[in-house]
Amino acid sequence: MNTIYNESNSDNNENKNDVNAQGQDKQDNDLRFIPPSKPGGGSQSNEDTKEITSKIEAVLKLLNAENTPIPIKGAYGKDAVDSKKPFIDQWKPFQTASPSESEVKGWFSECPKINIAIVTGREKNRFVLDVDGADGLESLKGLLLPDTWTVRTKRGFHYYFKWDQRLDNHTTTASGIRPGIDVRGDGGYVIAPPSEIFGGGKYEWLEGRSPYDLPLAEIPEWLYSWLQPKQAQERTPSTLSTRHDGWVSDALGNLQNGNRHDTVIRIAGKLHHDGYSPEEINALLKPHIEQAKTATANYELEDLWKDISDVCQRYPNSVDKNCVQKKSIQFESADSLFKEPEQPTPWLIQDVFTSGRGFIAGAPGVYKTWLGIDMAISICTGADFLGKFKVPAPGPVVFITEEESRNSLKKKLRLLAKGRGLDESALGEFHHVTQQYVKIPQNVEDIIAQIKKYGCRAVFFDVMRRVHSADENSSTALQPVLEAFSRIHTETGATVILLHHVNKPSKDRFSKSPFSSLRGSIDLWAWRDTIVVVQEKKKNKLYKLDFQFRNAPPRDAFEFCIQEDSEASLALQFNTGISIEKDEEDSLESTGGESLIKRVFEHISKHPQLGSNLVAKSVKGNRNQVLKVIKSLNADGRIRKDIGWVVSDPVSPDADETE
Repeated sequence: MNTIYNESNSDNNENKNDVNAQGQDKQDNDLRFIPPSKPGGGSQSNEDTKEITSKIEAVLKLLNAENTPIPIKGAYGKDAVDSKKPFIDQWKPFQTASPSESEVKGWFSECPKINIAIVTGREKNRFVLDVDGADGLESLKGLLLPDTWTVRTKRGFHYYFKWDQRLDNHTTTASGIRPGIDVRGDGGYVIAPPSEIFGGGKYEWLEGRSPYDLPLAEIPEWLYSWLQPKQAQERTPSTLSTRHDGWVSDALGNLQNGNRHDTVIRIAGKLHHDGYSPEEINALLKPHIEQAKTATANYELEDLWKDISDVCQRYPNSVDKNCVQKKSIQFESADSLFKEPEQPTPWLIQDVFTSGRGFIAGAPGVYKTWLGIDMAISICTGADFLGKFKVPAPGPVVFITEEESRNSLKKKLRLLAKGRGLDESALGEFHHVTQQYVKIPQNVEDIIAQIKKYGCRAVFFDVMRRVHSADENSSTALQPVLEAFSRIHTETGATVILLHHVNKPSKDRFSKSPFSSLRGSIDLWAWRDTIVVVQEKKKNKLYKLDFQFRNAPPRDAFEFCIQEDSEASLALQFNTGISIEKDEEDSLESTGGESLIKRVFEHISKHPQLGSNLVAKSVKGNRNQVLKVIKSLNADGRIRKDIGWVVSDPVSPDADETE
């Protein structure tokens, strides 16, 4: 594992107060080189001189880019672990200071095979994510990484980020925060190019990802959420030793090659249960492991850290479990509601979509994506939707698509912009995330951060099925997905619009209620503030929109048409020339003018546990229509089957339109 060590070689601290040969006191930040275990001898060849000069130039370039380099043992290390340790007694002063050019040149002049590290932390405005091996890559699966400085290591990558002031209250230098994931901030450093890897290879900047190619990115929200808050009083290795040295020494007294793993696991588990972090446990056990080196010849410090990390991740302690803050619940009286002024309907698009969360639903091929993109264009430009419906508060939008390619999205945007008479430059506040393998709830923190950053009024997901992996027919499996979508709206104020599919047409589906065809659990229907259902009218090549609102009065359906000019432009327009057709079968009004739906619902409410045939006999009207109404009410979740039919929710049958 490419573990990055943060050691200060404290054994040499007593040298800070030595007097040098000229009788001058040495400074605390004096740079004393550790004598190399493999000193180079003889004169240097021209090739060696060129290589040293090239390294010095690279390090000075890092220094000029406001990085703080320090010398690392490199080829002078005894092994891979030792090669990553500082090559100077006192590197800590460089957490606040920087070396001079003459100091950098002096390092390579005396020991030309050293490596270089960059100091991290608040004072240096540097925070680094270290991704190691297959485990590290698996931990990042599905997460969005912004473009930033990136170094290829032996088994993974280093990603550099700006320091965020929120990090001040978190532990920012830690190993194993996720499998294969380390972080380096305060008190840390990372090996950097042009360093050489012990045993062969080099640390290299990825093409176009060096300090000379692009600025540092901000830390992703998901990475920030992985960090542990600092405890009120941090413990030190010395205070740990005072409390635990006795029983730890006894437990390690019989440490041998045959029992070392089980012994370390047992001790680490006990300490972690007592509330100690992996870093604290490592600080306590490391001296004992080093003393027992002869009995554990093949047990390296890397093995120790891996064992500690494994047991701490497998068995969270009380500190881990309580790291999520609990929200305080407050009871309120009804008086507080009555005193509040009446709020107008918060329209995202007037009479079409309310602010909050909802769906654009339809079968494949009914222009759902086109409709969603056109709606997004209206919101970010302020232009009327379908040439008719106002946008009360225009603002930026983000369109997240896992179905459209970049080229396909670009083509649709151009056609729709031309169809509206808009220049492409008018779409500057239309943001997109195209085929970046977004997953909900995994990416919710990052999405929330980006929405806040750009001030988005709405976020579109095309399509819902592509951005999660839960069973849509299972209420339990779908719950964390819907909660994550709700968080996006609650924490940002942006309206969440999910493009979603409907079930295939069925004779059992009652055409009076297109909303019952929404694919998946009824929890989806309960979650929405707005549903817009798109249906194709094949007879006249029009598209019908049906609406259902939670917090707004019901409205009539209407049609839109496609106005296409070859491949130059395309416009979606409100249809003013043709009224909505009504099939005779869809008309459910009795001769007395009373709704058949209402009568069926009220009859089941007053006479529960009747079967379908008995309800059809009891309710005046066409038997087949009554049976269809029963199926429709059941599909909408308003009635359910017990012994017979019973009302599942004591509301009126029209509640879905006035709720």
